[in-house]
Amino acid sequence: MSTLEELATKPAMPAPDGQETDFNQHTEYPNILLGSFVVSYFLATLFLALRLYTTSAIVRRFDLDDGLIILAWGLSGAYCIIMCVCIDYGFGKHLWNVSALQAANYLKLLGPSMMTYSWSVSIAKLAMLALYHRINTDLMYRIAIYATTLSIFGYQIAFTYLFTGPCEPANSGAGECLNKGAIAQVILNIAFDIIVILIPIPTIMSLKMPRKQRGLVIMILGLGSGAAVVSAVKVWWVMKMIDSPDMPTRRARRRS
Repeated sequence: MSTLEELATKPAMPAPDGQETDFNQHTEYPNILLGSFVVSYFLATLFLALRLYTTSAIVRRFDLDDGLIILAWGLSGAYCIIMCVCIDYGFGKHLWNVSALQAANYLKLLGPSMMTYSWSVSIAKLAMLALYHRINTDLMYRIAIYATTLSIFGYQIAFTYLFTGPCEPANSGAGECLNKGAIAQVILNIAFDIIVILIPIPTIMSLKMPRKQRGLVIMILGLGSGAAVVSAVKVWWVMKMIDSPDMPTRRARRRS
């Protein structure tokens, strides 16, 4: 029997007591994941189309924030495609129901999935900051934008180096590095989600408009705090994943 045939028939980990290896096992997580991808990406595409229509037909000017949001949208699409391919390699299954060959292919895609996801999130923040930059020329306001932009870009470059080098998922022994990196990344995302929401509030408060309208604008910005809440939930899931070798199922639960 060839090496590939052996890997295709050998489970990635031994089945625990009371369980049996079943390569044909199916769970609900891939279907939930696919459904959430279709709905969320459809809505993202719809809102992006409305924005681009406004940019081309009404404003008639293409700015940096438009380009950044298109880039974030494209990376999100790439992430969705990669995760759909991961389903064929056991994503959402218990690891003892995944062949060693599937697990090896899954690990090869884990790095690209992490990179496309994290960069899409960071670039979306940069798009917001680019928009803020256009609405106020105050020096301190712009210094805050520049400092936040450099910080986001800096930590994203650092994580890119880690996840494609020392913490590359296919490397043996990268598990602890990946777990610590994932927790640090989520915490930084929470912090900078909040910072990006807070930056324009002084400018909004200084606008000469009725208090009710100012409150409405702040409330709309506050909807972005939902991203921080989602990130906080991810911290909890990552902490649960640390001591579990059953990565495909754990990760599917976190993404679903």
